Amino acid sequence: MKFYAVAALVGATLADQLFLATDEPSKPIVFGCKSDIQLVEEGEGLRTCEYKDTVGIPTICYGYNLSRGQAKSDITAVGGDYNSVMAGGCLTKSQCESLLDKDMGSARKGEKDIFGNSIKCKCAQSVLVDMTYNLGEAGLASFNTFDTLMKEGKWTEAVNDLKTTKWCGQVGTRCTRDCDQILKCN
Repeated sequence: MKFYAVAALVGATLADQLFLATDEPSKPIVFGCKSDIQLVEEGEGLRTCEYKDTVGIPTICYGYNLSRGQAKSDITAVGGDYNSVMAGGCLTKSQCESLLDKDMGSARKGEKDIFGNSIKCKCAQSVLVDMTYNLGEAGLASFNTFDTLMKEGKWTEAVNDLKTTKWCGQVGTRCTRDCDQILKCN
């Protein structure tokens, strides 16, 4: 993301107080919102050695699923040894960041495929990328009521719906943090 200028608006609402001129200048970045990559890094955490996630899937780095079809080629592409990693081995932080960058591109595309340009608040858009990263595009697309409310900019209603999902119960503080960030769009 390129940052060109910062402009504070006197007498404006909190949501209007801070705009950063970015590649998408029509989307305000509200003071106190985390970027999509910050949300993912915080939500997933970094573990450089192979581990089993909460449902037993072999995982590494920032929640990278080692059972996915292209895992061997992805690990090789960043200079890792897939068989060694699957046997409990590790990758470097730099290799993990390369995997994260690739998956962030996929998550951003998935968010765009679901929501197009309908999300006008950067805080909410960052949450949707985080959720796409965690759930996958199909997973987030299955949240029909939530998705519709987000597209309509009904932030409070969307948060209330999200809090009732199984996902929210599974991820705990990640959901709470994402809900709090969406509400900054009000």
